[in-house]
Amino acid sequence: DHSHVDTNLSAKNVIEITKYLAKEKITCILLEPQFEDKTIKTIIEKNNIKTATLDPIGKKTENLKNNYFEMMKKNTQQLKSCV
Repeated sequence: DHSHVDTNLSAKNVIEITKYLAKEKITCILLEPQFEDKTIKTIIEKNNIKTATLDPIGKKTENLKNNYFEMMKKNTQQLKSCV
C-alpha cells in the first residue's frame, strides 16, 4: 500500500526544489491519489502552487459502470483546473 509516501527530504533538498519551482515558474504540480507526501504538500502550500490530482489507475472510479470514461473525464477536468 502506497497511500502514504514520505520522501524524508533534507532541508537542502527542500530549498533546491523551492528554487527550481521559482526559476522555472512552476504553477501546477500533478499528484496521484494513491500517494500522499507531507513534505511535498508543505512545499506546494508555501509556494502557492496549484495542484491537480490525476487518477491514472482509476482508484477513485473503480466502482462506476463506465469507470474508464469517468476516469478520463475527471483527469481532464483536473488538468483544466490547473492551467
